[in-house]
Amino acid sequence: MYASLSSLAVGSLLAVVYAANAQLTAPVPVVGPAKAPAEMTLVLSMNEKSELVVAGRAVVVKPEDTKAYLAGEFRRLKRQAEQQKLSAEPALDIRALRDAKFRMIHQLMLQAKEVGFRQITVHAERADK
Repeated sequence: MYASLSSLAVGSLLAVVYAANAQLTAPVPVVGPAKAPAEMTLVLSMNEKSELVVAGRAVVVKPEDTKAYLAGEFRRLKRQAEQQKLSAEPALDIRALRDAKFRMIHQLMLQAKEVGFRQITVHAERADK
């Protein structure tokens, strides 16, 4: 029922598989907007209670406060880019403690997208850092 393969045929088959695998795992060039410079990136922290912590402000808890804050910061960063003649779009960097609820992180990401942020990154951090 099964045909036996000679060692030459097996070797040829393996060579084809390895070549195909090498093509699939070759690095793919990244296409898209350039990464925003540091001065165009808003960095926010989320604590273990999933509360948004903004440097120099009280903890922002209410979603409507968060969205208003994000909208204001997006406008500020956009104006700053126009004044400095930068082509980069404002970016958002969310640094959440690992105990933060994903639902809250996702809600923050959706609100950021609604106000105009297109480059959003999320980093999980340990609480003991």
